[in-house]
Amino acid sequence: MSTGTLFTSDFLKEGIRSTTDWSSLSADTVNTIAERLTALLSVAATARSMNEANTESRLVYPVLEALGWTGLIAQKETMSEKGREDVPDALLFPDESAMAHADAKRQPVDKYKFGVALVEAKAWAVPLDRGSGDRVPSTQMLRYLSRADIHSEGKVRWGILTNGRHWRLYWQGAKSRAEQFAEFDLGVLLNVNGVSRDLLSPSPDEVGQLFRAFVLLFRREAFS
Repeated sequence: MSTGTLFTSDFLKEGIRSTTDWSSLSADTVNTIAERLTALLSVAATARSMNEANTESRLVYPVLEALGWTGLIAQKETMSEKGREDVPDALLFPDESAMAHADAKRQPVDKYKFGVALVEAKAWAVPLDRGSGDRVPSTQMLRYLSRADIHSEGKVRWGILTNGRHWRLYWQGAKSRAEQFAEFDLGVLLNVNGVSRDLLSPSPDEVGQLFRAFVLLFRREAFS
C-alpha cells in the first residue's frame, strides 16, 4: 500500500477478511492472477522504454483483462460534446448487455450512462501527483470523474488511475477525493525484479494479504 485513505489500513489488513467476497475468492484464482500479473510487470520493469502507449496496451489492459474485464473495455470515448478535451483512456462496463447498449449510442458521451468506472493510464512508474498545469495525473482523474458523474447521471463514480506499477482507486463520493483513494504498489506486492521498495512499502508478511485485497477491489465483480 501507499498513500490514500479511501479504506483504512485496518480494514485492508483485517476487516476485509470478514467479508463474503474474501471467503468466496479461491486461492487458485488469486494465484493464477498473480502469475499473470507478475509476468506482465516483469517485462515492463526491465524494458528500456515503456512510454504511455506501450504501458497502456502491453500492461494496463492485459491486467484489467486478467481481473475479468475482457470484452468490457471501451477506449478513448470523449466526454466533450464537441472536440476531444476530456478523453479518459477507457470506460469499463459491468457486463455485455451494458456494453451493447453503449455501442448502440451514436454520441460517445451517451455511452457513459452504461459504464461503471473510468481508467486513465500513464507511462510506467511516472509520478501520479506531479506534472505541469492540468496534466497532473491525479488532478486529471478528478476532473474526469466530475464530468463522468454528470454525463452518466451518477452511474460512473469510480476511477482507476495507474502507471502500471501503482494502481489507484478513486470514488467520486469521497469527502476529499484528492486524499481519499486506495493505492496498491503491484511491483512490490508481486516482488517484481527491478522494482525497489520504499518507506511506505508493506512488510513481506503483508504482501499476500494486500494483493488479495487488490484483486477483490479491482476485479469486475467488485463493480457489479
